[in-house]
Amino acid sequence: MKTAFLSLFLFLTTMCFAQFDNINWKIRFDDSLMPEDARSAPLSQCAFDDARTFAFSERQAELDQINGSRLQVYSHAVAFCTLNVEKDCDYLAGMGADWWFQCYVNGELAKSTLEDDHGNVSYPPSAKDFVFPIRLHEGENHIALYLERGGGDKWLVAFGIQRKLNPTDESDRQYYSIPTLTVAAGAKHRKPYVRRNRNVIAQLADPQIGFKDYDGELSRFRKEIDIINESDCKAVVICGDMMHLTTRESLTVFQKELSRLKRPVFMVAGNHDVGQDSRELFQEFFGPTYYAADLPFDGYRLVVVDTNLWQAPNPEENAKMDAMLLKELEAAKVAGKKVVIAGHCPLFQEDEDEDEAYYNLPMEKREWLKELFGKYPVVAYLAGHSHTAFTVLWHGVLLSNAETTSVAFDKINYGFRRIVLFGDSVYFNTIPVK
Repeated sequence: MKTAFLSLFLFLTTMCFAQFDNINWKIRFDDSLMPEDARSAPLSQCAFDDARTFAFSERQAELDQINGSRLQVYSHAVAFCTLNVEKDCDYLAGMGADWWFQCYVNGELAKSTLEDDHGNVSYPPSAKDFVFPIRLHEGENHIALYLERGGGDKWLVAFGIQRKLNPTDESDRQYYSIPTLTVAAGAKHRKPYVRRNRNVIAQLADPQIGFKDYDGELSRFRKEIDIINESDCKAVVICGDMMHLTTRESLTVFQKELSRLKRPVFMVAGNHDVGQDSRELFQEFFGPTYYAADLPFDGYRLVVVDTNLWQAPNPEENAKMDAMLLKELEAAKVAGKKVVIAGHCPLFQEDEDEDEAYYNLPMEKREWLKELFGKYPVVAYLAGHSHTAFTVLWHGVLLSNAETTSVAFDKINYGFRRIVLFGDSVYFNTIPVK
């Protein structure tokens, strides 16, 4: 009799929770995704037409495998599903991920490790790593996960609805009052990172209003400013070519739009900015074409170079600029600061030994900069000019050629880059401008 009763109890229990073990999830991989995409994902699935379907197997999923190839560290994804329940009820959800995540239930944040929690507490992650309460309502419920990839061999995520909460049970009461994480016993803590302390700058390249479609290019630049003003970017670096034709009238238009930015702006001189008879005009509106300044957060120095001088040498000005760069790099090394260099022209596009051309720096300067990168604390070189977006990790330095809001020769989406600097790391994601 006891055996029959136990079997019936286990069968009913399995029925109760099986509805949450074989859910069809959808997932979208896109480095431009942000946490707010998880919040809105189930409510606006039209933005996720290219999403892929998957299911957690024993509460775990390997996202690299679902994507079909290994994704880079700090890749982003949003996964979402729909659950139907018979009545309003409280449950415990469990989650683990490699690396950071946020979980939304019906558009409301249920759990986040993006602030001051550990991104993950064990590898491989387990649904026991983070346990938190969720409220499911009668009928249709939406759960969405924002995910950021870590450095594990596989991009793993674990998720499960573990059991209903019982408010009369002493062990459940904490979940009604303090929705904090529960760490699996014996799990080794990793060093926590506080996302809100990350140092973020916006890298823009080649607004070049008037190149092909004046109204469209001006409209996208305005939209870009609106996005940056609402973002976590603390400064803006514009890597040259403000207007296609540089005149007093055109720069007045650009400066008027630029005045709407609520962040410090650092200007880089492009070839369209300092062409024939326009260098003095650029300096009048925006200041010197090469200079250095502290970024608006501790530990980082920005050095802006005028790559036009390297491509069309002016011996006297070249000597002054090179001396400035060396002086700033030496001072940063002594002060323990990291350096971001910003120019208009990239060092190279595909190969450091490629022939000298319009869209790269002379070989002599490439070799000189390579030597400096090895000697001084340079973490990134930001550029534009080629109207193609690409990234190279070169001798430990991130070479970032940003997207544009004018003509994109590579057909990449219009947009800009969100450059994140923290610790010894630097990475970026592209923010599209529709």
